Amino acid sequence: MPDGKFVTGRNFDIAPAGIEGYNTGAFMCEIVGNIDKGHDKLEGKQLSSALELYNFLVYECGAQVMFHNEHASKTCPGTGLDKAQFVKQVQSFKAETGKAPSSVGNRP
Repeated sequence: MPDGKFVTGRNFDIAPAGIEGYNTGAFMCEIVGNIDKGHDKLEGKQLSSALELYNFLVYECGAQVMFHNEHASKTCPGTGLDKAQFVKQVQSFKAETGKAPSSVGNRP
């Protein structure tokens, strides 16, 4: 949420239904807002919370960052959010916690 809070949707024990062929074993996060260029920006508490969540998923759960728009004809999470920059921010967030980042990969 823009205020940095999380809202749960689907039960964590149920596979998501977001990207055909990529749902098994996945955990999906929705970033609320219109993050397309010229609209809302992912910043402040919302960005900090997203980085904290992705940091946990990547470094503690072994997840890989994948954007919906990589496998579907959608702009999710938004054309205003550059994946390479976001991955760098996740890595920087990890470094700021005192633990050295390993790598944040892309799922093929």
